[in-house]
Amino acid sequence: MHEAVVCLEPCQKPIPGCDEHPCPRICGTTCPPKCKVVIKDVVMPGCGHIQDLPCHEAKNLDGAFCKEDVHYQMPGCGHWLAVSCSELKSPENISCTAACGALLTCGHPCRKSCCSCRSKKEDGEVQVNHGECLETCKRPYTTCSHFCSSVCHGEEPCELCRAPCEEKCSHSGKSPFRRLCLEFTDL
Repeated sequence: MHEAVVCLEPCQKPIPGCDEHPCPRICGTTCPPKCKVVIKDVVMPGCGHIQDLPCHEAKNLDGAFCKEDVHYQMPGCGHWLAVSCSELKSPENISCTAACGALLTCGHPCRKSCCSCRSKKEDGEVQVNHGECLETCKRPYTTCSHFCSSVCHGEEPCELCRAPCEEKCSHSGKSPFRRLCLEFTDL
């Protein structure tokens, strides 16, 4: 009858590689390839951290991945990162994701990730390139009360203000004159 109808009774087969836990599915379905029953308080080899792991990982701790967050100081830049303990097995593969923070020539701090600013040359020397500043200028305009909303442009003068002007027209009472600030610079 199992060939013609899907059996809805609990599966009686063992999960491949596990003789402790029964298959969690119904009889008429395929058993999972690995036992995913959670084993509590497994001591990880090498680091001693305690983890809850799926049964198939707890039976083979050589391939287990310790997910405990640890603090690691990146060589070269000195930033501290929270990385998983297992990542420390190959620190050369850890990229610094902290904000670079270096002061750019315009005076703004670099907001890019540190790894995007630093690269190694073929000879192993670290090359630093911050690229263009991505901050908003925010300098006050001298002709109105607005602030420059363009991307940082260093010492170059700000573009003309494009915000609606707060100037009031004497003919229209309390409503603002609907021209842009940049139009007033032409008058």
